[in-house]
Amino acid sequence: MGDRSFYGSVPQLPQLKSAPSSAGMSGVSVHFEDHGDVWQFVLPSLDERLPLRNIAWKNHLQVNKTIDRLYIHFHQVHTQAQLLKQPSAMPTGVPPTGLVFLFVVKCEDLATYKTKIKPALSAWVDRMNLLKNEWLVLYVPLGTQATSSTTAATTVASRGLSAFGTSFRDSSKVYRRIFEKLRADFGDKNDRLDRLCKIEVLEGNTVVGAAPGQQPQHEAQWSELLLKLKTCIMEAFETRCCEYEEELRLLDAKRSLSGWDFSSFFQVKESLALLYSQTSLYDDALRHYDELEAIFMTLDHTALNDLPVLEASDAIFSSSPFEIDLVVVRMSIAVNAASPLHVRLYLFCRQVAILYQRHDYVAVCARSLLFLPQFLLLLQLTKSLPPTLPLQWAIGAAVALAVSCESEFEQYQVSRPKADQAQMTLIAAPLGELLYFARRACKRLPPTSPTPGRHWYTLCLQPEALHQVTYWASVHYATAGRLRFAAFLSAECARYDVASATSIDRAASLYLKHVHQLQLDQWGDALEASIAAIVDVYRSNKDAAAAATMCLHWLQLEPSIDRLRKESDKGLHTLWLDTLAPVTTVPLHDLLHVLPTASIALPTMVLRIRNRLLRPLPLEKIAVVFRLANKEPTADEATHLSFVLPSETFVLAGNAVTSVTLHSDGSPLTPGPYVASLMTCSMANQLLSLDLDTPLIFDVLPLYASSLVLSAEAAPLLTPQMTVGWTLRVELNDDVLESGSLALFVQSTEKDPTTIPLDGHVLRYDGDDAAIPVEGQRAATGKLTLALPRSTRSFAIAIAVCLSPQDSQATLCAELSYTYAHHSDSTLVYMSSTAIDHAFAVRHAMQLRAEMACVPRSHQLFLHVPLVCNDVAPIEVDPSASALIVSTDGGNELNVLSESLPWIEVAFNPLRQMERHLRLRPGSPFSLSFVLRVEWARIPPHTSAAVRVAYVLHGQSSSLDFPVDLVGAAAVHRPSQPRATVRVSCLNEREWLVQGKVVEFQVDVPSSDETRFVRLASNAWACAGKASQLITPETTTTLRFKLLPLRVGSVLAPTFELVRADGSLVDIDEAALPPYLVLGTGASS
Repeated sequence: MGDRSFYGSVPQLPQLKSAPSSAGMSGVSVHFEDHGDVWQFVLPSLDERLPLRNIAWKNHLQVNKTIDRLYIHFHQVHTQAQLLKQPSAMPTGVPPTGLVFLFVVKCEDLATYKTKIKPALSAWVDRMNLLKNEWLVLYVPLGTQATSSTTAATTVASRGLSAFGTSFRDSSKVYRRIFEKLRADFGDKNDRLDRLCKIEVLEGNTVVGAAPGQQPQHEAQWSELLLKLKTCIMEAFETRCCEYEEELRLLDAKRSLSGWDFSSFFQVKESLALLYSQTSLYDDALRHYDELEAIFMTLDHTALNDLPVLEASDAIFSSSPFEIDLVVVRMSIAVNAASPLHVRLYLFCRQVAILYQRHDYVAVCARSLLFLPQFLLLLQLTKSLPPTLPLQWAIGAAVALAVSCESEFEQYQVSRPKADQAQMTLIAAPLGELLYFARRACKRLPPTSPTPGRHWYTLCLQPEALHQVTYWASVHYATAGRLRFAAFLSAECARYDVASATSIDRAASLYLKHVHQLQLDQWGDALEASIAAIVDVYRSNKDAAAAATMCLHWLQLEPSIDRLRKESDKGLHTLWLDTLAPVTTVPLHDLLHVLPTASIALPTMVLRIRNRLLRPLPLEKIAVVFRLANKEPTADEATHLSFVLPSETFVLAGNAVTSVTLHSDGSPLTPGPYVASLMTCSMANQLLSLDLDTPLIFDVLPLYASSLVLSAEAAPLLTPQMTVGWTLRVELNDDVLESGSLALFVQSTEKDPTTIPLDGHVLRYDGDDAAIPVEGQRAATGKLTLALPRSTRSFAIAIAVCLSPQDSQATLCAELSYTYAHHSDSTLVYMSSTAIDHAFAVRHAMQLRAEMACVPRSHQLFLHVPLVCNDVAPIEVDPSASALIVSTDGGNELNVLSESLPWIEVAFNPLRQMERHLRLRPGSPFSLSFVLRVEWARIPPHTSAAVRVAYVLHGQSSSLDFPVDLVGAAAVHRPSQPRATVRVSCLNEREWLVQGKVVEFQVDVPSSDETRFVRLASNAWACAGKASQLITPETTTTLRFKLLPLRVGSVLAPTFELVRADGSLVDIDEAALPPYLVLGTGASS
């Protein structure tokens, strides 16, 4: 509904939420004094770490509570010196009472600490202890000790705290001494809480104002501050709760005495409720307000009759329904100067504010539906108010609450990751009830003339308010699933639109909703009246076609509608008779004939239709629906043949029987029994269905049965062939194929299944080698349909099939629907169909004949890939072209059999020596094996590898990949062991390295408390001395090995293994040598 002039102008009322003047409804207050103007640098980082979360607390009844989020509001307490320096810092209002007090100090040298900071802090701590307040001291060294105060201030303003990093490096000792002095002077060993905290600047970097997590070593200081702050807050909270509970216990014990003062009890209990609300314990806060309301309802208010009562000029009647000053009302209650109505309204606003903070909008509506009628009755009993003001208040209050709930709930749903539709339905019903209460109040108002351009609260008295409240109540009821009531309210809105002539189209739309619901509920009398109303709307809008359509709709429904009244309204019935003339009977006289023609058997139907009206009745279309009698009338199996009259309008004569003959020129019928039981006709673009008196049954029998045979054969289906041939054989025998439609499709469960393309299919007649292309069309169901020409000879169709790249099981299906004649009599043509299914499997050219052997060793990986050729066709394999493809993090692929990575290289590859291709027969086995040198600890976590085997099938080259789990092999290689660093250096690095000359290497091994062996682990070098050397905890850890190179040119640097006494290897990291040494050209480390 586009017009929201009244409903859309209703604002959200601030009295229904937390107000700053009421000490805050959520979040505790912490007061702080800033000595050194450092709070501006601490606050941004502190705000990033707030609110405090998941605080466990146990109340006085020993019930465990959890505070999910505890918000903290910081209020600065200015010293006299600060107020004299900056008079604008004087607070304008009274700040909330603080739970915890914080002394923030910046001190850069010991002299300032002794002369200024210590006396001020000592006096502050004495004052806190005297008042029994929870307090903390926060020391923030900024690193400005080496700079003057003017320079420091300028640097902070221009460059931020990062300018102090360098100077702080030299002055950190001073700050530690200052903090130690603070602990010594103000730390109390008897106090179980250390009340001194420090947030300092790290060396070379600032941390104040930095994002959490960038300097992990600094987070401990923030964690300590937040932990102490939480402890102080909860200590102060528990102390005040105990004090309030004790005061309440004493006051409640005197409640039965005469002269008991409710105001004192109210102040203490509300203070406790506000304290619970500030700490986000909304259930406890709401419980205390509910108890206050219950106790207040039991009091005798006769003594309060002399207090000021509500007047017509009060703000709740002129501005908004909840326009009260909560602070003023609370003070009036404290001195027993508030009327009962003010107290009730004050308590309701507090309860609703808590429910809003708890996001319990259903409870807001539920409490409003209880409170508003009670308060309306109290207002109506007030003699000083005019009769309309209480109703205006009730309308405005209900609408304001509904608008606030709508807006708050929408914002709450947007802030959530996933909006819950069930929650939206749950809130819709209470909102509808709330607006329906406003509607009932609007209905009780005396009639008034519209007055545009006034305040929304005054517009509550106007008819437009009733209309919009009714509309939005229907919207919410519809969302909640209360469709009947929503339809009823929609009809009420439509009546308003018709009466006020605001929007005839909108009125028709709303009436249609009502008609649809009444039709579902089978409420005949109400449906008749609603249809009459909507017909009047269409006629007033001069929409004759829509009026006729609605009348025809009623004609279709009227026979099946039960009404309480025996006879319908005469005037309405006359309107319908004047608009349309219904078809009443279809006599069965020679209704159906099946006659053979020159080429096809088609039914001929004769209908005799009686028109009981005096006037002629035009019909646009008549059809008889029939189906095969031996099948259920489902959408796919039923045969529907519609017989259409000529294009000119067919007219049934008035008060007479008219014969209508229908001839079919459609497709021939499939032989079998048929039944016809339904006739349809169209009038004024409205389709009506009429049951025949008796179902009609007839048979269509072929003179000759079809002798056509459909068969299939397929070649072996092997990848990587993209297409293969699937041959369908059509043997006509004694048939003559007049026309045919061949539907082809594949049944498969694979994600990438085998498919049949649109083209590439050819037809060949027996005895003729000519290939005739056959084009196909793809249906919406995915089936490929080929049109077959007339034929007197048997033929075969070669179907092109696009194979799946994966091994799969599938079924090729063919469905042939055709018309045929016998070769001896071509005058009669019949319909028939046949189908064939051919299961097949798409296979790869080769596959594993056993599980791949992937054996990890100390620094090696042995791979053995046992393969077998397919059992259909021979293939050629090039062993030397085989590859081990490695990819890290989805990056570029690398063949490590021809190239190397820092952590993997080929150690032994016999496939390189095989220069000839292997021609494998079907079913022949073959294997691939090689050895890799792997540094297991350096394998990236997302590494993928595969053995790639190249082959040729039917002259087409391709390859297959067999995955290798390198990460899994590294995981099972052995349990994680401590790593040791072995440093290897060449002692002959300044000499020429040539083959046959001994090269001496020095190996430095870390000391250990166990016996170990060091031995050569490289196959490019041979030992000229000891092959392994023993290391004990008592011996030296520097060893020397004499080695001979076994190759010329670039040779891998020697590597060594560190072995324990039990034979297990120690993970090592080798350093100092380059990966290769060059023989004949010199080497350097």
